[in-house]
Amino acid sequence: MAETDSSATNGNSGAEAEVSKLENQIIEQIEYYFSDINLARDKFLQGEIKKDDGWVELTTMLKFARLAKMTTEAKVIVDALKKSTSKLIEVNEDGTKIRRNPEKELPTFDIDFVKDLIAQSLYVKYIPVDATLDDIKDFFKKNTSEDVKITNIIMRNYQDKLANQKKFKGSIFVTFDNKENAEKFLNENKDKNLKFNENCEHSLLIKWQQEYHEEKKQEVRSKRDKSKKSTEGDGEGNTEGSKQVVLELPTGALLKISDIKEPVSREDIREVLEKVQTDDQEIVFIEFNVGEPTAFVRYKKENNAEAVLKALGSKEIVIKDVKVSIEVVTGEEEQTVLDRMKIDIFKRRQKLMNEKKSGRKFGKKGPRGTKRSRGGNFESNKKAKVE
Repeated sequence: MAETDSSATNGNSGAEAEVSKLENQIIEQIEYYFSDINLARDKFLQGEIKKDDGWVELTTMLKFARLAKMTTEAKVIVDALKKSTSKLIEVNEDGTKIRRNPEKELPTFDIDFVKDLIAQSLYVKYIPVDATLDDIKDFFKKNTSEDVKITNIIMRNYQDKLANQKKFKGSIFVTFDNKENAEKFLNENKDKNLKFNENCEHSLLIKWQQEYHEEKKQEVRSKRDKSKKSTEGDGEGNTEGSKQVVLELPTGALLKISDIKEPVSREDIREVLEKVQTDDQEIVFIEFNVGEPTAFVRYKKENNAEAVLKALGSKEIVIKDVKVSIEVVTGEEEQTVLDRMKIDIFKRRQKLMNEKKSGRKFGKKGPRGTKRSRGGNFESNKKAKVE
């Protein structure tokens, strides 16, 4: 580790100090910013900690909106962090910078890391739609023991098109510090008729996040199969000879490229990725429109995406002099993108089939050796034999 020009303290080194509610909120928020789960996806903070041996200016931290709502004074943050008992965060001697304790090594942010997080996460439904993140945090504090730590809460939102804003759906993914604590909370409360508060009509629905994902996948399959059955046959109820095809796309085969700018094109993306891929890692499709900041690259086989990312050697690459971020798409986002791609594939196939049928039935192409006249009739384009 490189030498620094200031010594550091990491939390409460003496007798346990009294921590106010505000100080506790500041400690939780700062420790969340520097946690494994947030650093895995926070590109901005990843960049900052590389600049000065991990140290980040408090003036920079105060640009984070949620922290700035708690306080705008660096001294208040420093005083709070000095009372932390986790020893995750260090404060430099003059109280102007903080960093994650170098002894707390970061994990490898790969597909196994994501799987581990999902394995210790629960899906919880029937939370009031007007609940805030602080309300949800308080709920779990009241309903778990002091030794249980919640490491992440994702409030699931939807886009209200009329209001043109995101709104809370009333369900969350909550990640515990380990699988045992998640399982304990699940077993103790899934049949307990636990409600978020006394005004709630429904008891909370609690299940494993992975279980939720599997159920949604099955729901999508069922809807797709039902839709295919309704479109089979010749339009008169005759399905004889028809074939039902279930479209399945491999998981672990999606890369997401962000921060794209012009003049990057689909061909440029393909060219860069094909330089590192093996014969076993074939790009099937690139979902990208020029001018948009994001692209999705789908590979032919399961887990190809992780292999290609490792071959690239970095989550930041340069395409046409543009630095972009690249990551493996997992979890709910992966399922959403794959479902969208399946729908597009199905629509293209249906369109192609309809065009072929239309050409045969209505004579769009006409008999061989003819051309359509301006009046719509077909005329021979063969030269008449001159006698």
